[in-house]
Amino acid sequence: MASLIAPFAGFFASGIKRAYKIKDFSNALPGHGGFVDRFDCIIFMYIISGGLLTKVLYKNALAISDVGTMFTELN
Repeated sequence: MASLIAPFAGFFASGIKRAYKIKDFSNALPGHGGFVDRFDCIIFMYIISGGLLTKVLYKNALAISDVGTMFTELN
């Protein structure tokens, strides 16, 4: 999944920068752009993976409140 989605993070970040007409997101790393310019693939994959895990794979997982309710109903 990462090898298919991560390369598009650079295109996505470039699109945001072009829309706002900026060259780099910040000057934190001189000559390399900002932090987001260096780690845009990682940030993008974190968001996509988190959404996939919570909405698709773990959608039937029990919440802590559900476990507490089940425990109190044992009596």
